[in-house]
Amino acid sequence: MNTLQAFRENIPNLQENILLAPHTYIKIGGPAKYFVQTGTVQELENAVRAAQQLEIPFRVLGGGANVLISDKGYDGLIIRNITTDDQFSGTSVTVSAGYNLTKLADDAAKRGLSGLEFAFGIPG
Repeated sequence: MNTLQAFRENIPNLQENILLAPHTYIKIGGPAKYFVQTGTVQELENAVRAAQQLEIPFRVLGGGANVLISDKGYDGLIIRNITTDDQFSGTSVTVSAGYNLTKLADDAAKRGLSGLEFAFGIPG
């Protein structure tokens, strides 16, 4: 079984040679050899495990802010983490790593919570 077949078994929505520029805040970056968007923690874990087992270099990308990607691209797997899990409990909140900061500030404000006003408009 080749690497791509093994990847596809563990990562059904795996894509190849995907331009990274549209996934970064400043719209720069060449293609990733492999690319996947993960919307759940389980998908993120599966992608990381598959890359580790196959010894393929990988990087996790969130909203693409504060990152510069070479026009040459990335010769490995880019995992775009877009998980949006949240748990509000009283005045506490726990969110997944892919949660948008502006959305978090808005969701907190809608629940009458303050302290994240500074986060409105921060790309990340």
